[in-house]
Amino acid sequence: MSALGQPGRKQAKLLVVNGGPVWSGAGGSPSEEAQARLVAVMASVGFEAEAEPLGEGGFPLSVVLSSAAAPRKPPPAFVVLATAAGLGFGPPCHPPAAAGAGASAVARGTRGPACLVEASGLVRRFLGPEAFLCVWDPAATEDALFRQAVFGDGKERANMLTFDHRSVEAALRMVAAEQTGGGRLECPFCGMRGLTEDELWRHVPLHHVYAANPPHAETLRCPVCRQRGGEDPFPVHLRNQHGPCGRGEVQAEYSTGLFAIVVCRRLSDGKFLMVQEFANSGFWLPGGQLDSRESLRAAVVRETEEEAGMRIELKGVLEVRGSTV
Repeated sequence: MSALGQPGRKQAKLLVVNGGPVWSGAGGSPSEEAQARLVAVMASVGFEAEAEPLGEGGFPLSVVLSSAAAPRKPPPAFVVLATAAGLGFGPPCHPPAAAGAGASAVARGTRGPACLVEASGLVRRFLGPEAFLCVWDPAATEDALFRQAVFGDGKERANMLTFDHRSVEAALRMVAAEQTGGGRLECPFCGMRGLTEDELWRHVPLHHVYAANPPHAETLRCPVCRQRGGEDPFPVHLRNQHGPCGRGEVQAEYSTGLFAIVVCRRLSDGKFLMVQEFANSGFWLPGGQLDSRESLRAAVVRETEEEAGMRIELKGVLEVRGSTV
């Protein structure tokens, strides 16, 4: 009997699209072993976790999800969506330092399955806007079009796309900590209530980093200070003016007027490293603004590791540009 539904603990599910083996114990196939590890990660963080097939037997996902809604219990707070083939594709866990070599090597040349794009939209509509939806696939670092399709506009589909257990565990821990402080704030993106200022500060970039700024962004009222509009989009205002930044515990972002970007090319297949930017603004080269007293070289090395999980070695300078205001 499933333990899901016990009070006091959030629920998590691993949904395996198009059927395939569901975890049945140790000593199984690579897919079963990967499912077991993901379920174990969910449980280790404190979630009630289980895996189940989605779309098994050729039934359309919409029919399966409609049936799943029948028991009338609240949807899980965290869902990992994957295919059996994706779960069984090579060693799925890579440390951040190896993201450029190990993760890309195992996934090189792979394309994201269309069924996950369809499923992410259907599962999102079933879960509602508040639940955290993570898509797991080896194409996470290789297929830019797949990434865009899975995220949609940042609200209708997934919150996260990865092929790394450590990233899933980090997201699970943050979701587990939401709505635990008795707060009264509501997220203007998804409507989640009961958040404290610090929970909202962590929630918005975790759940909505790829969400396009809402059409009413100019008139959006900040739930914390009730300020309406302003020069910065709401996520930037929230990050710099409230929570740990507002208390001076974390450095707020400020303009130094200096930027550096890096062109990083993989020699084995000629692919260039790109970073998916926030607010549904597409892809760009790794890089960003220099911190105070930081060199151009140090800035691009830091930004590439922060944005892409890769440590790089610079080989030269391509171009230097400047302008006066």
